[in-house]
Amino acid sequence: GLESGIDLLEASAADGAIGIGELHPGVQQFSLKSDLWLGICDWAARHHWPILLHVTETVGHEYKGRVDTNLSDYVWMAKRCPQNRFILAHWGGGLPFYMLNHAVKKALQNVWFDTAASPLVYDKRVWKTVIDLIGAERIVFGSDYPLRMYPKLNDKPEMMRLIAEAVDCIECESDRVQIFSVNTRKILGI
Repeated sequence: GLESGIDLLEASAADGAIGIGELHPGVQQFSLKSDLWLGICDWAARHHWPILLHVTETVGHEYKGRVDTNLSDYVWMAKRCPQNRFILAHWGGGLPFYMLNHAVKKALQNVWFDTAASPLVYDKRVWKTVIDLIGAERIVFGSDYPLRMYPKLNDKPEMMRLIAEAVDCIECESDRVQIFSVNTRKILGI
């Protein structure tokens, strides 16, 4: 129950943890609308802990272990928990594209999107496109390392190709600094 979840968070805090993640409601079989989850969100907000959630795009490629994501649940959660800082992995499953909708944009004011596994999911134009849509201040660099992000090019995980692609695609130096450093430090309060 909630008490055992809070006990685990308290023990993790005592061990030096400063956030929750990467959770996937579909894989770990919990609802973003459940009282248990909302209690954890309330605890995280009181302790200024960010929460990182895995978000799968609702359309796209099929792969082993894929669990569909209901994007509207993430919008509901962000709106219900405005004091929390949420990071939605994998470009939020495409949620930045929905931020052209005024209601979605307003609901996601406390949400950042990480770039993990970008080459596996999106064309490299996603960097510029999402920056143009929502601004660099809402994006944090993520990799999912040691995931093989370029499996057709390399049979081993590599980080430098992803970093080089990001640097090449992010035209403005101040945007690079935001995405690679400033935003994460802000979210973590460091």
